[in-house]
Amino acid sequence: MPNGVYYIKNKNSNLRLEVYNGLIHQNTNVIQYSNRSATDVSGLRQMWKIYYLGNGKYSVRAYHKLNMGLNVTGSNVDIVDCGVFDGGAYIPDSAEWNIIGESSAEYI
Repeated sequence: MPNGVYYIKNKNSNLRLEVYNGLIHQNTNVIQYSNRSATDVSGLRQMWKIYYLGNGKYSVRAYHKLNMGLNVTGSNVDIVDCGVFDGGAYIPDSAEWNIIGESSAEYI
């Protein structure tokens, strides 16, 4: 997957991944929500910067707060501080993701 800024949409629910209420705090929940307009500032909470770290791993950062990365805490998906650099040494293992292409526009 090329580095870039993306919306992440669940193929089954047709909802986008979103940082709850656009908050920027450690361990803020990530939810699925209806598609927001890209021209509305609230649309930023649904945008994700994806960066290839190497070894099949990616960082997925909240575009409205780029030091916060998509993370798993137990059975919860949230955002955590990953620092400002995209290097793998700065990103916790729980915030590194495998992204595999299913088709030209679908990934798992």
